[in-house]
Amino acid sequence: MNKSFHYYCIRVLAEMAGFSVQDAQTVSYASQYADDATEHKKIRIANIPDQRNYRDYDGKYFDPVCTAHSGKNWMSNLWKWAKFYLKPKVQRHVLMAFHYLPPNEKKRGGRLGDYKFITEKNSPLARKLLNEAVKKIENSTPGSYEYEFALVKLGLALHTYADTWAHAGFSGRHSSIENDIKNIRTKENNKFKKIGVLKNIVSYAAPDVGHSEASGIPDASDISWKAGYAAGKRKAINRNNTDEFMESSETIYKKLASLSPAPKQKWNKISKKIALCLKKKETWQNAFPGIRFEYSRFTWREAALCGDTVDWDDFDCSDDFAKLDLKWSGNDVKWFLFHKAALEQRVFLSGKIPGTWTST
Repeated sequence: MNKSFHYYCIRVLAEMAGFSVQDAQTVSYASQYADDATEHKKIRIANIPDQRNYRDYDGKYFDPVCTAHSGKNWMSNLWKWAKFYLKPKVQRHVLMAFHYLPPNEKKRGGRLGDYKFITEKNSPLARKLLNEAVKKIENSTPGSYEYEFALVKLGLALHTYADTWAHAGFSGRHSSIENDIKNIRTKENNKFKKIGVLKNIVSYAAPDVGHSEASGIPDASDISWKAGYAAGKRKAINRNNTDEFMESSETIYKKLASLSPAPKQKWNKISKKIALCLKKKETWQNAFPGIRFEYSRFTWREAALCGDTVDWDDFDCSDDFAKLDLKWSGNDVKWFLFHKAALEQRVFLSGKIPGTWTST
């Protein structure tokens, strides 16, 4: 999924489920920022808030948790992008932990060969992850520091949970058996047609990690598509993304509404509008004029930090980050809370996903 779902749709679902405007914005921002948190090396930050609550902070450097890789001009930087995701550590700590969640916990004493890495929609492990975030909301007092952190944690968990629909059938590890697809076709004017030559070249050049060979097709809410798997006897893909995303939307709405004593709107009152937006036959702003949508990947960075630039999405090495000289603005902590939540989620899942594997 992309920003249309992770931010806009989650923003609608949270507010219509009864979350306040501010809380709905926090949840949806955290949900989308999982695709934008490219900070992956220690950063010099002075005077950060509540030092004891953050990871590896020695009064000088803050160690953020990377949950994404820059998508800017990714086609022209395909090798750089591929090299990043071919690292086993990245596959486990970034892809599996935040975007391609395996369906079940590993069994104690179980054989690695029996473990399934391929993402399944609304899987047991995905539900467990979301329920952990929900418990945090239920056990926190609205308006408190703990509650603000719980909202961020919920947004991040919702990103991973929602992605189990879009990324179903793919895994976060490098595997030709699990991720090598062929004969990609998309539906146009009620007929399935092969993708264009350029997209086909990119598909063959992309590594067998996640849905990289399908490019952004699985994440687009308005596409119906088909593809076969190049290896094995797996069932071919025949997917209407809008239907899948609507199922995810309804499931998430019901979970969010269960946390609110007074939902603003019932699902059947908003589902048709959401479907139109997912089909791109209507804009989110026009469909829901009462909601002020506002997202930039810089918002939380700029609110929390001051000094040098926070535009680090194209930084490649530790030297780039080491040169930054930043300090806490004294006004906002949500960027810090996101990284605290990301670390908690990664640690929570690290004991449930195998730590080693061989490429297949």
